[in-house]
Amino acid sequence: MAIIFMFPLVATAIVINNEIVANLGIYKDITTERKNQLLQEILFNISTAALKQYDIKEIYPIIVQELSKIWDTNNFFIALYDKSTETLSLPFFTDEKDNFYEIPIKKTITGWVINNNKSVLLKGKDLKLLDESGDIDMVGTPCKVWMGFLLKWKMKQSE
Repeated sequence: MAIIFMFPLVATAIVINNEIVANLGIYKDITTERKNQLLQEILFNISTAALKQYDIKEIYPIIVQELSKIWDTNNFFIALYDKSTETLSLPFFTDEKDNFYEIPIKKTITGWVINNNKSVLLKGKDLKLLDESGDIDMVGTPCKVWMGFLLKWKMKQSE
């Protein structure tokens, strides 16, 4: 992914005795502002899609499409937590090396995110520390960066 710096530039020439002696430029870096705007657009698009969908499976491709605007989604999964069985089902899973459909929640990174009720961005060293502390047991191919966030969805009870 390329990093692109964005900034508006206001420039003017400094003229003395009808001769340009210098150019003056003033700029404001709006890179962070643009990134924040893009994140807000992505969250809005996912939220809007979630409100319009009747079947949760219809939202998976939308989530992946939106997140692929800012992250590589070649190794990406969506996990559904079943509290009654303490398992994670993986209805959407794409990975270059591994393949899982259902795993016990105990000591997984995803389980750790759910239990701590917070979103995280972890690097390899963070994952290693969690593994060494016993908070998680690494499952699958080690990754350099792992991001997890909660998307809470209430399922309607069938009548």
